[in-house]
Amino acid sequence: MISTIVRAASCAAILALSSIAAEAATYHMSYEDSNGGLLTATIKGNLQADGDTVFVTAVLNAAFDGVAGPALGYVTSSTNYFFGLSKAAQLSLTGANNDLLACIDGTCFDGFAFIPGNFSGFYSVPTYTTGLAFGAILEDFDPSRYSLSAVPLPAGGLLLLSAFGGLAALRRKRAA
Repeated sequence: MISTIVRAASCAAILALSSIAAEAATYHMSYEDSNGGLLTATIKGNLQADGDTVFVTAVLNAAFDGVAGPALGYVTSSTNYFFGLSKAAQLSLTGANNDLLACIDGTCFDGFAFIPGNFSGFYSVPTYTTGLAFGAILEDFDPSRYSLSAVPLPAGGLLLLSAFGGLAALRRKRAA
């Protein structure tokens, strides 16, 4: 009986850990431009070992001033888009490492971009730019108006906590 419960709790812990590791994390991104317009989006990506850089895999639910924009199915880095150099689209928690184009399609007719500074002579400072659906902005990027924060995923965490709680209860029962 106890061995069956231990196996079940162990399986729950393994499933919880594997689901957390296999799925990209979800982040909430916002940027307030110099005119007071607010761009928001849900970012899917993987936090890198430096603890700051997020390799972006998808941009969802992008909106400008609370109005939903078009779906942004094309996500890449400006380095990759303009020069064909293989570089992952990325945002950073601090705003220090942003290089992202999120567009409706490969033409990048509409969407938004965070372009790094010293970008091959085009931009000398980090730049924020958008298409018409997101306010038609071109300005120097200001990290004090930028936010990228992780969205907690409670389901996996609760499953993991319940598995560890079950294991702890079993240990107490065995010890008694």
